[in-house]
Amino acid sequence: MGRKSKTIKLNVYIQGNLIGIYVKAPDGSTSFTYDPTWVDHGFAISQSLPLVTVPYKGDSAKIYFENLLPDLKEARELIATKIHANSSDHFDLLDAIGHDCVGALLFSKILSANEAKDQPPRGEILSDKKIGNIIRNLKSYPLGMNNDQADFRISLAGVQEKTALLFLKNKWQRPIGTTPTTHILKPAMKFETFGLDMRSSVHNEYFCMKLCKEFNLKVAEVEIKSFDGELALVVKRFDRYEKDGIIYRRPIEDMCQALGYFSNKKYQSDQGPCVSELISILSTSVNREKDLETFFKSLVVFFVMGAIDGHAKNYSIEYVKEGHRLTPLYDILSIYPALTDKEIKLGKYKMALSVGTSPHYKVDKIFRRHFLETAKTCQISKEKANEIIDDILFKIDQEVWNKIKCSKLFDESTRNRIISGIKILSKKLL
Repeated sequence: MGRKSKTIKLNVYIQGNLIGIYVKAPDGSTSFTYDPTWVDHGFAISQSLPLVTVPYKGDSAKIYFENLLPDLKEARELIATKIHANSSDHFDLLDAIGHDCVGALLFSKILSANEAKDQPPRGEILSDKKIGNIIRNLKSYPLGMNNDQADFRISLAGVQEKTALLFLKNKWQRPIGTTPTTHILKPAMKFETFGLDMRSSVHNEYFCMKLCKEFNLKVAEVEIKSFDGELALVVKRFDRYEKDGIIYRRPIEDMCQALGYFSNKKYQSDQGPCVSELISILSTSVNREKDLETFFKSLVVFFVMGAIDGHAKNYSIEYVKEGHRLTPLYDILSIYPALTDKEIKLGKYKMALSVGTSPHYKVDKIFRRHFLETAKTCQISKEKANEIIDDILFKIDQEVWNKIKCSKLFDESTRNRIISGIKILSKKLL
Protein backbone atom coordinates (compact mmCIF):
# COMPACT_ATOMS: atom_id res chain seq x y z
CA MET A 1 0.00 0.00 0.00
CA GLY A 2 1.17 3.53 -0.76
CA ARG A 3 1.82 6.01 1.98
CA LYS A 4 -1.29 7.98 2.94
CA SER A 5 -1.22 11.59 1.78
CA LYS A 6 -1.35 14.30 4.40
CA THR A 7 -2.26 17.95 4.56
CA ILE A 8 0.70 20.25 3.83
CA LYS A 9 0.74 23.88 4.97
CA LEU A 10 2.99 26.58 3.54
CA ASN A 11 3.47 29.84 5.39
CA VAL A 12 3.43 32.80 2.99
CA TYR A 13 5.46 35.86 4.03
CA ILE A 14 6.08 39.39 2.80
CA GLN A 15 9.14 41.03 4.39
CA GLY A 16 8.84 38.84 7.48
CA ASN A 17 5.10 39.36 7.90
CA LEU A 18 2.92 36.26 7.78
CA ILE A 19 0.25 37.12 5.21
CA GLY A 20 -1.48 33.77 5.02
CA ILE A 21 -1.35 29.99 4.74
CA TYR A 22 -1.39 28.05 1.46
CA VAL A 23 -2.68 24.51 2.04
CA LYS A 24 -2.62 21.32 -0.02
CA ALA A 25 -5.20 18.76 1.14
CA PRO A 26 -4.71 14.96 0.90
CA ASP A 27 -6.85 14.92 -2.27
CA GLY A 28 -4.49 17.43 -3.94
CA SER A 29 -6.85 20.40 -3.75
CA THR A 30 -5.41 23.71 -2.57
CA SER A 31 -6.69 26.70 -0.62
CA PHE A 32 -5.29 30.01 0.57
CA THR A 33 -6.37 31.87 3.70
CA TYR A 34 -5.15 35.33 4.67
CA ASP A 35 -3.83 35.65 8.22
CA PRO A 36 -6.35 37.63 10.36
CA THR A 37 -3.69 40.15 11.41
CA TRP A 38 -2.78 40.74 7.76
CA VAL A 39 -6.46 41.24 6.89
CA ASP A 40 -6.65 43.98 9.53
CA HIS A 41 -3.40 45.79 8.66
CA GLY A 42 -2.09 44.56 5.28
CA PHE A 43 -3.08 44.71 1.61
CA ALA A 44 -4.42 42.21 -0.92
CA ILE A 45 -1.57 40.39 -2.70
CA SER A 46 -3.66 40.35 -5.88
CA GLN A 47 -6.55 42.18 -7.50
CA SER A 48 -8.05 38.70 -7.87
CA LEU A 49 -7.66 37.88 -4.13
CA PRO A 50 -9.28 40.68 -2.07
CA LEU A 51 -8.65 40.74 1.67
CA VAL A 52 -11.19 38.42 3.32
CA THR A 53 -11.06 36.03 6.27
CA VAL A 54 -12.60 33.05 4.46
CA PRO A 55 -10.38 30.63 2.46
CA TYR A 56 -9.93 30.91 -1.30
CA LYS A 57 -10.54 27.44 -2.74
CA GLY A 58 -10.38 25.89 -6.20
CA ASP A 59 -8.81 27.82 -9.06
CA SER A 60 -9.04 31.30 -7.50
CA ALA A 61 -5.86 30.94 -5.43
CA LYS A 62 -4.23 28.27 -7.61
CA ILE A 63 -4.19 30.62 -10.61
CA TYR A 64 -2.30 33.30 -8.70
CA PHE A 65 0.35 30.97 -7.27
CA GLU A 66 0.75 28.87 -10.43
CA ASN A 67 1.67 32.03 -12.34
CA LEU A 68 4.81 32.40 -10.19
CA LEU A 69 6.38 29.39 -11.94
CA PRO A 70 7.90 28.80 -15.40
CA ASP A 71 5.21 28.45 -18.07
CA LEU A 72 6.63 25.35 -19.74
CA LYS A 73 5.58 21.98 -18.33
CA GLU A 74 8.91 20.48 -19.43
CA ALA A 75 10.87 23.03 -17.37
CA ARG A 76 8.79 22.32 -14.29
CA GLU A 77 9.25 18.56 -14.66
CA LEU A 78 13.01 18.95 -15.07
CA ILE A 79 13.22 21.19 -12.00
CA ALA A 80 11.17 18.70 -9.97
CA THR A 81 13.50 15.87 -11.02
CA LYS A 82 16.67 17.80 -10.20
CA ILE A 83 15.55 18.89 -6.72
CA HIS A 84 13.70 15.65 -5.91
CA ALA A 85 10.40 17.46 -5.36
CA ASN A 86 7.33 15.31 -4.71
CA SER A 87 5.97 16.30 -8.13
CA SER A 88 6.04 19.07 -10.72
CA ASP A 89 2.77 20.37 -9.30
CA HIS A 90 2.94 24.10 -8.55
CA PHE A 91 2.40 23.58 -4.81
CA ASP A 92 5.21 21.03 -4.48
CA LEU A 93 7.62 23.29 -6.39
CA LEU A 94 6.76 26.30 -4.23
CA ASP A 95 7.21 24.08 -1.17
CA ALA A 96 10.69 23.06 -2.32
CA ILE A 97 12.06 26.27 -3.78
CA GLY A 98 9.74 29.20 -3.07
CA HIS A 99 12.35 31.41 -1.39
CA ASP A 100 12.79 33.90 -4.24
CA CYS A 101 9.63 34.26 -6.31
CA VAL A 102 8.73 37.10 -8.63
CA GLY A 103 7.53 39.90 -6.39
CA ALA A 104 7.63 39.86 -2.60
CA LEU A 105 6.30 36.45 -1.56
CA LEU A 106 8.39 33.92 0.35
CA PHE A 107 7.07 30.38 0.96
CA SER A 108 8.25 28.12 3.77
CA LYS A 109 7.04 25.33 6.06
CA ILE A 110 9.85 25.82 8.54
CA LEU A 111 10.93 29.48 8.70
CA SER A 112 9.64 31.67 11.51
CA ALA A 113 8.44 35.19 10.77
CA ASN A 114 11.73 36.55 12.12
CA GLU A 115 13.76 34.21 9.87
CA ALA A 116 11.63 35.24 6.88
CA LYS A 117 12.51 38.92 7.34
CA ASP A 118 14.74 40.53 4.76
CA GLN A 119 18.24 40.15 6.21
CA PRO A 120 21.64 41.58 5.22
CA PRO A 121 22.43 39.78 1.94
CA ARG A 122 24.71 36.74 1.82
CA GLY A 123 26.09 35.08 -1.27
CA GLU A 124 28.72 32.81 -2.76
CA ILE A 125 30.98 34.73 -5.14
CA LEU A 126 30.96 33.24 -8.64
CA SER A 127 33.81 33.40 -11.13
CA ASP A 128 33.28 34.42 -14.74
CA LYS A 129 33.83 30.78 -15.71
CA LYS A 130 31.20 29.50 -13.26
CA ILE A 131 28.60 31.93 -14.59
CA GLY A 132 29.50 30.94 -18.14
CA ASN A 133 28.92 27.30 -17.21
CA ILE A 134 25.56 28.13 -15.64
CA ILE A 135 24.48 29.80 -18.88
CA ARG A 136 25.79 26.96 -21.04
CA ASN A 137 23.95 24.39 -18.94
CA LEU A 138 20.56 26.09 -18.77
CA LYS A 139 18.91 23.45 -20.96
CA SER A 140 19.90 20.65 -18.57
CA TYR A 141 19.65 22.76 -15.41
CA PRO A 142 16.77 25.23 -15.85
CA LEU A 143 17.00 28.62 -14.11
CA GLY A 144 20.67 28.01 -13.29
CA MET A 145 20.23 25.19 -10.78
CA ASN A 146 22.79 22.42 -10.37
CA ASN A 147 22.92 18.93 -8.92
CA ASP A 148 24.68 19.84 -5.68
CA GLN A 149 22.69 22.99 -4.98
CA ALA A 150 20.25 22.48 -2.13
CA ASP A 151 19.55 26.20 -1.93
CA PHE A 152 17.98 26.63 -5.36
CA ARG A 153 15.26 29.25 -5.71
CA ILE A 154 12.47 29.73 -8.26
CA SER A 155 12.58 33.35 -9.32
CA LEU A 156 11.48 33.36 -12.88
CA ALA A 157 8.19 32.76 -14.62
CA GLY A 158 7.94 32.69 -18.42
CA VAL A 159 9.12 30.40 -21.22
CA GLN A 160 12.63 31.64 -22.01
CA GLU A 161 15.72 29.93 -20.59
CA LYS A 162 17.24 32.26 -17.99
CA THR A 163 18.74 32.41 -14.53
CA ALA A 164 18.96 34.96 -11.73
CA LEU A 165 21.89 36.01 -9.55
CA LEU A 166 22.81 38.46 -6.81
CA PHE A 167 25.03 41.42 -7.71
CA LEU A 168 26.60 42.66 -4.50
CA LYS A 169 29.70 44.79 -3.87
CA ASN A 170 30.56 44.63 -7.57
CA LYS A 171 30.60 40.82 -7.47
CA TRP A 172 28.26 38.32 -9.07
CA GLN A 173 27.07 35.90 -6.42
CA ARG A 174 24.75 32.97 -5.85
CA PRO A 175 22.40 34.00 -3.00
CA ILE A 176 22.49 32.05 0.26
CA GLY A 177 19.45 31.36 2.43
CA THR A 178 16.59 33.79 1.90
CA THR A 179 18.76 36.44 0.21
CA PRO A 180 16.94 37.49 -2.99
CA THR A 181 18.43 37.75 -6.46
CA THR A 182 18.86 41.20 -8.01
CA HIS A 183 19.44 40.53 -11.72
CA ILE A 184 18.13 38.20 -14.43
CA LEU A 185 20.54 36.74 -16.99
CA LYS A 186 19.02 35.78 -20.34
CA PRO A 187 21.20 34.04 -22.96
CA ALA A 188 20.33 33.94 -26.64
CA MET A 189 17.25 31.94 -27.54
CA LYS A 190 17.53 28.78 -29.60
CA PHE A 191 17.90 28.85 -33.38
CA GLU A 192 14.21 28.13 -33.80
CA THR A 193 11.91 29.52 -31.15
CA PHE A 194 8.20 29.63 -32.03
CA GLY A 195 9.21 28.77 -35.60
CA LEU A 196 11.54 31.78 -35.88
CA ASP A 197 15.30 32.27 -35.84
CA MET A 198 15.82 34.04 -32.51
CA ARG A 199 19.58 33.64 -32.10
CA SER A 200 19.96 37.42 -31.96
CA SER A 201 17.54 37.72 -29.01
CA VAL A 202 20.14 39.23 -26.63
CA HIS A 203 20.88 42.09 -29.05
CA ASN A 204 17.23 42.29 -30.08
CA GLU A 205 15.81 42.75 -26.59
CA TYR A 206 18.64 45.09 -25.60
CA PHE A 207 17.94 47.42 -28.52
CA CYS A 208 14.14 47.25 -28.15
CA MET A 209 14.36 48.15 -24.47
CA LYS A 210 16.73 51.05 -25.17
CA LEU A 211 14.52 52.25 -28.02
CA CYS A 212 11.36 52.13 -25.89
CA LYS A 213 13.16 54.38 -23.43
CA GLU A 214 13.73 56.91 -26.23
CA PHE A 215 9.97 56.83 -26.85
CA ASN A 216 9.61 57.87 -23.18
CA LEU A 217 8.38 54.49 -22.01
CA LYS A 218 9.67 53.33 -18.62
CA VAL A 219 11.47 50.00 -19.00
CA ALA A 220 13.63 47.66 -16.94
CA GLU A 221 17.36 48.49 -17.00
CA VAL A 222 19.37 46.21 -19.31
CA GLU A 223 22.94 45.67 -20.45
CA ILE A 224 24.85 43.07 -22.44
CA LYS A 225 27.54 41.09 -20.62
CA SER A 226 29.90 38.29 -21.60
CA PHE A 227 30.66 35.55 -19.06
CA ASP A 228 33.49 33.24 -20.13
CA GLY A 229 32.48 33.85 -23.74
CA GLU A 230 28.75 33.35 -23.10
CA LEU A 231 26.72 36.41 -24.05
CA ALA A 232 23.72 37.31 -21.89
CA LEU A 233 21.24 40.12 -21.49
CA VAL A 234 21.47 41.28 -17.87
CA VAL A 235 18.20 42.72 -16.57
CA LYS A 236 18.06 44.61 -13.28
CA ARG A 237 15.05 43.39 -11.31
CA PHE A 238 12.57 46.18 -10.56
CA ASP A 239 10.86 43.96 -7.96
CA ARG A 240 13.95 44.37 -5.76
CA TYR A 241 15.32 47.48 -4.07
CA GLU A 242 18.19 48.19 -1.68
CA LYS A 243 17.89 50.27 1.49
CA ASP A 244 20.36 50.53 4.39
CA GLY A 245 22.34 47.52 3.17
CA ILE A 246 19.32 45.21 2.86
CA ILE A 247 17.74 44.03 -0.40
CA TYR A 248 13.96 44.14 -0.17
CA ARG A 249 11.34 42.42 -2.30
CA ARG A 250 8.74 44.64 -3.95
CA PRO A 251 5.15 43.28 -4.23
CA ILE A 252 4.13 42.94 -7.88
CA GLU A 253 1.85 40.76 -9.98
CA ASP A 254 1.35 40.28 -13.70
CA MET A 255 -1.98 40.83 -15.42
CA CYS A 256 -2.80 37.12 -15.60
CA GLN A 257 -2.59 37.00 -11.82
CA ALA A 258 -4.50 40.25 -11.38
CA LEU A 259 -7.31 39.14 -13.69
CA GLY A 260 -7.45 35.48 -12.66
CA TYR A 261 -6.09 33.70 -15.76
CA PHE A 262 -3.82 30.66 -15.84
CA SER A 263 -0.51 31.29 -17.65
CA ASN A 264 -1.60 29.17 -20.63
CA LYS A 265 -4.30 31.80 -21.25
CA LYS A 266 -1.90 34.75 -21.45
CA TYR A 267 -2.72 35.39 -25.13
CA GLN A 268 -6.02 37.06 -25.95
CA SER A 269 -6.46 34.69 -28.92
CA ASP A 270 -6.37 31.77 -26.44
CA GLN A 271 -9.33 33.24 -24.53
CA GLY A 272 -6.95 35.32 -22.45
CA PRO A 273 -7.16 38.94 -21.26
CA CYS A 274 -7.98 41.68 -23.77
CA VAL A 275 -7.21 45.40 -23.71
CA SER A 276 -10.42 46.33 -21.87
CA GLU A 277 -9.62 43.87 -19.06
CA LEU A 278 -6.12 45.28 -18.59
CA ILE A 279 -7.66 48.75 -18.56
CA SER A 280 -10.01 47.66 -15.76
CA ILE A 281 -6.90 47.23 -13.59
CA LEU A 282 -5.02 50.33 -14.77
CA SER A 283 -8.06 52.60 -14.44
CA THR A 284 -7.81 52.25 -10.64
CA SER A 285 -4.04 52.90 -10.58
CA VAL A 286 -2.68 55.61 -8.29
CA ASN A 287 -1.04 56.93 -11.49
CA ARG A 288 -4.22 56.46 -13.50
CA GLU A 289 -3.75 59.01 -16.30
CA LYS A 290 -0.05 58.29 -16.75
CA ASP A 291 -0.50 54.51 -16.70
CA LEU A 292 -3.37 54.56 -19.21
CA GLU A 293 -1.30 56.70 -21.58
CA THR A 294 1.77 54.49 -21.09
CA PHE A 295 -0.23 51.37 -21.87
CA PHE A 296 -1.79 52.91 -24.99
CA LYS A 297 1.58 54.20 -26.18
CA SER A 298 3.12 50.75 -25.64
CA LEU A 299 0.51 49.22 -27.98
CA VAL A 300 1.50 51.66 -30.73
CA VAL A 301 5.26 51.37 -30.14
CA PHE A 302 5.10 47.56 -30.02
CA PHE A 303 3.20 47.63 -33.32
CA VAL A 304 5.78 49.72 -35.19
CA MET A 305 8.67 47.81 -33.57
CA GLY A 306 7.23 44.40 -34.44
CA ALA A 307 7.19 43.53 -30.73
CA ILE A 308 4.33 41.10 -31.16
CA ASP A 309 4.57 39.29 -27.80
CA GLY A 310 3.03 41.93 -25.54
CA HIS A 311 0.62 39.53 -23.83
CA ALA A 312 -0.96 39.80 -20.36
CA LYS A 313 2.02 38.35 -18.50
CA ASN A 314 4.24 41.03 -20.01
CA TYR A 315 2.37 43.77 -18.17
CA SER A 316 2.55 43.97 -14.37
CA ILE A 317 1.48 46.19 -11.50
CA GLU A 318 3.34 46.95 -8.29
CA TYR A 319 1.82 47.63 -4.89
CA VAL A 320 2.74 50.82 -3.05
CA LYS A 321 1.34 52.43 0.10
CA GLU A 322 -1.32 54.35 -1.83
CA GLY A 323 -2.47 51.44 -4.02
CA HIS A 324 -1.16 49.92 -7.26
CA ARG A 325 0.49 51.22 -10.43
CA LEU A 326 2.03 49.95 -13.67
CA THR A 327 5.58 48.60 -13.41
CA PRO A 328 8.32 49.33 -15.95
CA LEU A 329 7.89 47.39 -19.21
CA TYR A 330 9.97 44.26 -19.85
CA ASP A 331 10.54 41.28 -22.19
CA ILE A 332 10.30 43.36 -25.37
CA LEU A 333 11.61 41.74 -28.56
CA SER A 334 11.06 42.54 -32.24
CA ILE A 335 10.13 39.96 -34.83
CA TYR A 336 11.93 41.95 -37.56
CA PRO A 337 15.40 40.33 -37.30
CA ALA A 338 13.73 37.00 -38.15
CA LEU A 339 11.87 38.37 -41.21
CA THR A 340 12.72 39.75 -44.65
CA ASP A 341 11.52 43.22 -45.69
CA LYS A 342 8.96 41.52 -47.94
CA GLU A 343 7.58 39.49 -45.03
CA ILE A 344 7.38 42.64 -42.90
CA LYS A 345 5.40 44.44 -45.63
CA LEU A 346 3.03 41.48 -46.01
CA GLY A 347 2.32 41.71 -42.26
CA LYS A 348 0.92 38.20 -41.84
CA TYR A 349 2.08 37.97 -38.24
CA LYS A 350 -0.20 38.72 -35.27
CA MET A 351 -0.05 41.04 -32.28
CA ALA A 352 -0.65 39.50 -28.84
CA LEU A 353 -3.40 42.02 -28.03
CA SER A 354 -5.97 42.98 -30.64
CA VAL A 355 -6.75 46.60 -31.46
CA GLY A 356 -9.87 48.22 -32.89
CA THR A 357 -13.57 48.00 -32.07
CA SER A 358 -13.65 44.69 -33.95
CA PRO A 359 -10.61 42.62 -32.90
CA HIS A 360 -7.67 43.06 -35.28
CA TYR A 361 -4.58 40.91 -34.62
CA LYS A 362 -2.90 40.65 -38.04
CA VAL A 363 -0.54 43.51 -38.73
CA ASP A 364 -1.64 43.85 -42.37
CA LYS A 365 -5.17 44.60 -41.14
CA ILE A 366 -4.17 47.23 -38.56
CA PHE A 367 -4.15 50.98 -39.30
CA ARG A 368 -4.16 54.25 -37.38
CA ARG A 369 -7.96 54.28 -37.07
CA HIS A 370 -7.87 51.02 -35.12
CA PHE A 371 -5.56 52.54 -32.51
CA LEU A 372 -7.88 55.54 -32.23
CA GLU A 373 -10.76 53.13 -31.55
CA THR A 374 -8.64 51.39 -28.91
CA ALA A 375 -7.78 54.75 -27.33
CA LYS A 376 -11.44 55.09 -26.36
CA THR A 377 -11.21 51.74 -24.55
CA CYS A 378 -8.07 53.07 -22.83
CA GLN A 379 -10.10 56.11 -21.66
CA ILE A 380 -7.95 58.42 -23.78
CA SER A 381 -9.43 61.15 -25.98
CA LYS A 382 -9.06 61.04 -29.74
CA GLU A 383 -7.03 64.26 -29.59
CA LYS A 384 -4.62 62.82 -27.02
CA ALA A 385 -4.30 59.55 -28.96
CA ASN A 386 -3.43 61.43 -32.15
CA GLU A 387 -0.88 63.46 -30.19
CA ILE A 388 0.77 60.26 -28.86
CA ILE A 389 0.88 58.61 -32.30
CA ASP A 390 2.20 61.78 -33.97
CA ASP A 391 4.94 62.07 -31.36
CA ILE A 392 6.03 58.47 -32.05
CA LEU A 393 6.08 59.15 -35.81
CA PHE A 394 8.04 62.38 -35.25
CA LYS A 395 10.68 60.53 -33.24
CA ILE A 396 10.93 57.89 -35.98
CA ASP A 397 11.31 60.63 -38.60
CA GLN A 398 14.07 62.17 -36.45
CA GLU A 399 15.75 58.74 -36.22
CA VAL A 400 15.58 58.71 -32.43
CA TRP A 401 17.62 55.47 -32.34
CA ASN A 402 20.75 57.48 -33.08
CA LYS A 403 20.61 58.78 -29.49
CA ILE A 404 21.17 55.28 -28.09
CA LYS A 405 24.69 54.58 -26.86
CA CYS A 406 24.98 50.86 -27.49
CA SER A 407 27.24 48.39 -25.72
CA LYS A 408 30.51 47.47 -27.42
CA LEU A 409 29.15 43.91 -27.47
CA PHE A 410 26.08 44.95 -29.46
CA ASP A 411 25.49 43.56 -32.96
CA GLU A 412 24.73 46.43 -35.34
CA SER A 413 23.06 44.14 -37.90
CA THR A 414 20.24 43.46 -35.43
CA ARG A 415 19.77 47.20 -34.96
CA ASN A 416 19.59 47.73 -38.71
CA ARG A 417 16.96 45.01 -39.20
CA ILE A 418 14.74 46.49 -36.48
CA ILE A 419 15.11 50.03 -37.85
CA SER A 420 14.27 48.82 -41.36
CA GLY A 421 11.09 47.19 -40.07
CA ILE A 422 10.08 50.29 -38.10
CA LYS A 423 10.39 52.48 -41.19
CA ILE A 424 8.15 50.10 -43.14
CA LEU A 425 5.44 49.64 -40.49
CA SER A 426 5.28 53.24 -39.28
CA LYS A 427 3.88 54.27 -42.69
CA LYS A 428 0.65 52.47 -41.77
CA LEU A 429 0.06 55.06 -39.03
CA LEU A 430 0.25 58.13 -41.27
